Amino acid sequence: MFSSSRYSEIKRLVLFHFSNIEKMLLQTCLVTTEKAEKEKLSALLDKLREDALEDIKARLCFVTSMERARLYQSAVTEDGAVDASKLPPAPPDVDYPLDGNKILHVSGRIRETATEVLFDQVEEEQALPNLILDAILKCPIHARKALTQSIVVMGGTAMLPGFRHRLQMELSDLAESPKYRERLAIRTFQFHDPPAKENYTAWLGAAIFGTLEVLPSRSISKEAYLKTGVIPDWSCLTIGVDDEKPSIQ
Repeated sequence: MFSSSRYSEIKRLVLFHFSNIEKMLLQTCLVTTEKAEKEKLSALLDKLREDALEDIKARLCFVTSMERARLYQSAVTEDGAVDASKLPPAPPDVDYPLDGNKILHVSGRIRETATEVLFDQVEEEQALPNLILDAILKCPIHARKALTQSIVVMGGTAMLPGFRHRLQMELSDLAESPKYRERLAIRTFQFHDPPAKENYTAWLGAAIFGTLEVLPSRSISKEAYLKTGVIPDWSCLTIGVDDEKPSIQ
């Protein structure tokens, strides 16, 4: 359903989410060192290893409910400060072993709010729910209902507790907003379980696709990509159909 440009926007959003977790950890978390002293993580490290950061996200973080997210948003004042009296009760803090002999103390606030960048509609409304609705609106009107009833989410982030429920609630709420209410006369969205674990569903699909005869007209060589830096929009069925090799615009 997504064009290459939409995939790029989603990738950018997920990478921003990843870097946001690292930023929050470095700015606020404490580490108990081998000498049983507590120091700020940023005083010990400039950045976290990618595998450690991914493990922290997968093991410790979760997606909060839309109701609690709204409470966090309402606690932010006009000047960007946070009114602590309006914040909901924090989830439990969790300790994470870092480099074997150090303990990273991850606050409940970070565990709960690190994923909010995926649903934040401040930045030019490029939140994940907006990207999904905008992609549906770019499809023929007769196909839109079928698409809203056939949503499959994949990737490691989709495995976070609460992700799918929150995304469904955000989509239903956003569909009632002025931007989408008149253009998309659909208020319910149905999610389906992928045929494999979310974090390798895309690999499974690519493996199956790689066995099909259509592969030569829907693939690009490494040399061609390095030369142009462009991947054709494979959702356009006319690309590469009549050519031995796919055209690159």
